[in-house]
Amino acid sequence: TAQTGGFTIAESSRIDAALERVMADQRGYYVLRFQPSADAMQPKIAGPPDFHKLKVEALRPGLTVRSHGGFFGIGDEYRNSTPTMAAILSKAMESPLPLSDIHLDSEASFLTGKNSYFMRVTVYIDGRDVEFNGPPAHMTGGVHLLVRAFNANGESSPGGIDDDRQIDVDGSSYRRTLNYGLVYTTLLAVPKPGPYRVRVVCRDDASGKIGTSSDFVDIPSTKASGVRLSGIVFQHDLGIDDQVAPASVPDVYSAGQTAGFSFRISWNGAKPNMDRLEIRTRLYRDGAEVWHSMSAPVAADAANFARGSLQVPAGLNPGNYLLRVDIEDRYTPYTPTAWQWAKLRVR
Repeated sequence: TAQTGGFTIAESSRIDAALERVMADQRGYYVLRFQPSADAMQPKIAGPPDFHKLKVEALRPGLTVRSHGGFFGIGDEYRNSTPTMAAILSKAMESPLPLSDIHLDSEASFLTGKNSYFMRVTVYIDGRDVEFNGPPAHMTGGVHLLVRAFNANGESSPGGIDDDRQIDVDGSSYRRTLNYGLVYTTLLAVPKPGPYRVRVVCRDDASGKIGTSSDFVDIPSTKASGVRLSGIVFQHDLGIDDQVAPASVPDVYSAGQTAGFSFRISWNGAKPNMDRLEIRTRLYRDGAEVWHSMSAPVAADAANFARGSLQVPAGLNPGNYLLRVDIEDRYTPYTPTAWQWAKLRVR
């Protein structure tokens, strides 16, 4: 608040006192106008605009001054000029408000190796929001995708996706596009473990419509001891990496349908006894558990990738749920040694 000329009211338990301070602040004040020099408002050819610090002082006793901490050197003629496509997509990426001209959803999971950390990002695009042209036997469309990962400090990780993708469909895959949507998957490398926010921008080439979405993922350190699970990957997440293609199954499930998923088991220290590990799934909504399965043996391959499934129980209200996958020791049931979360939507 101080950087933008405001002030903080800390008396959160006394709303009346806080409002009195606000009213008192508005009773008597002067507004000062500052005109920067022309050279300070010249835009840079490359890179972000310069930030000019600003400091205002009042020499007369009894007066206090509040002002912005500075300004960016962006003149009106530059700000009002026709923005480039890169600038439009960058603005959509940085905006805290979502854009929904194209309906998007995104899910982020993670994989870890020895001193390496990756995020698997899946983007669901409503196929009805993308324009296709051509004969029914071979229709084409195109989108531009921007995918970035931001750490807890709001800094963008190196790399990311900033590319055009062409979509080719025939009659049957076009019907899947309309019914199930389009799916895009990619793998992003991040420098270290910790919480990340993944943001996605998608622009339809034909119409110019833009949609945005985001997801959060917390990557644990590989140095932590004990058993841990990678992110959960559903069957509807499966696609060809870095290609936009019609989804083969819906990403929304109904009662009685089976949601298949996979994950990787890893550990630091002594290898656990895989024959003793069991899997249990739980469903939560609004922070409360609404269902859990019986335990079953874990079936993992030589690379410790395991598969599981959840049959959506009857009687669930439509909406968004959280699925928790628990790994337990057979001799200590209901005491998970590791778990992981994923989103599940029920129609």
